[in-house]
This record gives sequence, C-alpha cells and structure tokens, in this order.
Amino acid sequence: MEKLGKITVKHFLNTALSDRGCAVSILDEKGNPCPLAPLYPLYVKITFMRKTTQQKSIINQDFATMEEAYSKYRAILSGEARMIEDVIRREYQNLNRKVELRGLARKCEVYRKELVELVFEGYLWGDFAREVLKSRTGYMRLLLQKFPRTPAMEHYNAALQLIGDRPGLLRMRERFESYAMIERCLPQAMSASIFDWHYSDLKERFSLRALQKGYSFKQTSEVVALVDSIIADFLRQ
Repeated sequence: MEKLGKITVKHFLNTALSDRGCAVSILDEKGNPCPLAPLYPLYVKITFMRKTTQQKSIINQDFATMEEAYSKYRAILSGEARMIEDVIRREYQNLNRKVELRGLARKCEVYRKELVELVFEGYLWGDFAREVLKSRTGYMRLLLQKFPRTPAMEHYNAALQLIGDRPGLLRMRERFESYAMIERCLPQAMSASIFDWHYSDLKERFSLRALQKGYSFKQTSEVVALVDSIIADFLRQ
C-alpha cells in the first residue's frame, strides 16, 4: 500500500455565508444601539492528496472570531479534527488512491450514533429477543418491548420469572450486567455518542465513575474494552 500522505484539517469561520448575528440590539448607557460583531458558522477545511473539501463543524453555533470558538470548544474541535483524520485513514486503507473527500461529512455522521443504543442493539437485544421468541410464552409482547428506559436487570429478571431459567437466557446474565453497568455509570447516557466516547473524555469519565461506584478495575477495563469492540465492529460495516 502506498504511504499515507499528509492530512490537513483546519477550522474556520465561513464568512462567505450571510452574517447571522443576533437580531436584538444592545443599547449603550445613552440608549443608542451598539454595533454588534458579525457572527458566522464554524466550518472545517480538509486537504488530502491534493484534494480539498469543506464541511460544517459538529459545533452548531455561530462565532465572531476563531479565538472565541477555541476558548469555548478547544477540546471538541481537536477531537473533531482527529475524527476526520481517522475517517480518511480508514477510507485510504480500503480504497488507496481512489479515496474521495466528497461525502466525507456523511461518513463522519456515523460518529454521532448514540452509544447506549449501539450497545443495546449490537450486544444485547438480538439474542435476547430470539430467546423470548423461542419460549413461545404468552408474555412475548410484553418482553419484546424494547427497554432502554427500563433498567436492564429489571427486564432480565422479569424474563426469568415469566419464561423460566432457559439456558440461553441464563448465559446472557453477564451481558445484562455489563449493560446495567453502562446504564449506571455513563453520564448523560442517552445522549452520549461514539464521538464523545472516542474523541472527548467520556471514556475516562465512565471509568472514573465506575470505580467510584465500587466496580473493580478489572470489571471496568472489561466493559471499556467491550464498548471499544462494539464501536469498532460498527465502524467496519
């Protein structure tokens, strides 16, 4: 494979778009309107293999200066740059010189996938639903209602009570316990995304919170590795 060339990712204010400043005027002490600095959306310019494109930043906010943007979101902007570089590297591994920057924004969008939903769908729900269907219980409709809003272990224990200690269901206990740990220790669980886990400090905050809640380092490391694996499988699709 040909050596990967330099990837340049640079944030900028898109001044080519109309000023979207605040419509409400600020008055000075004499009651006269004060001129407001124009505000512009944040974009990203990407250059790779003599090709250039630009796309809107994941920070959906307008700014007067780049200094203002960096002062508020430096860590997120740095993470966004690393995410874009990773997407390009993955594309390059698959396509080599045929890689295109066109459509890059859509490829980056997968990192906005909600993390808890991804773990729920990819790790837990499919096998659980199959066990419930095989039981042919009259409680299938109840048990097959998806349960991100219901604590996982409550749903699992209810299934054991309603359809019995089926071997396949018993083998899923460890999965449910891992998912329950994610529910308990992931801050803002329902809005956390792959981006937050990979390119922000969510993974570190999750680990710290798990240890504070009494989980062992081994348990915490295993669940972190599990989430990393589920994300990697999803991104390979």
